[in-house]
Amino acid sequence: VRHNLTLQCDNLLYNAITSFLDSQLELFEDFYARLTKARSSSEAEELPSVARGLVNQFIHTLVTKWSALSLQLFSAPVDDPDFAYLSTTVSGPSHLIRLVMEKVYRSGIWMNDASVERERDVLLHRELASLGHLFTANDLQIPERFHILQPFISVQEELRLLDRSHVPSEMLQCLKSVNDRIVTTLALVSPDSPPSADDLLPVLIYVII
Repeated sequence: VRHNLTLQCDNLLYNAITSFLDSQLELFEDFYARLTKARSSSEAEELPSVARGLVNQFIHTLVTKWSALSLQLFSAPVDDPDFAYLSTTVSGPSHLIRLVMEKVYRSGIWMNDASVERERDVLLHRELASLGHLFTANDLQIPERFHILQPFISVQEELRLLDRSHVPSEMLQCLKSVNDRIVTTLALVSPDSPPSADDLLPVLIYVII
């Protein structure tokens, strides 16, 4: 029951935040105006720092306004343990930050030329692919008992989710999940001997390349 209530609450929260952001058109217009001004008046090397400051200020303003509004929308009924539980699971700010970052990422964060970035991305993937053919598990000093687990498909799938992350907290959580998946995978071989950092790092490098 709690699981269903939580899903319904998350859906309600998402819809409420989306409607809230749609109502903040003036704030978005002001943000883009400030960003445009910063682009025209800041030196190239200063622009990323200035843009991050504007984004942080913009998000802080939205979170503050949302927090005040959410107190009215999601206040739990008194003496109702089920709704009290739901009120503690509502993570409005994180949902809001993710949605805002999706809206402003390209204009506020990713300021490089798109074609250049694509070329660099292709080059990086090509270089990593070539490294993947050159280096073996032995070269990376992965203990032989773990070789049977190659190519660590479940860990690779977890790492691919990093592309879907838009905010630092999601990226960190994804990397933590990758680390946890490596630990779980290696434990299949030696369940009575937890893998050490010396075991984890070469596997992580192997998965990346």
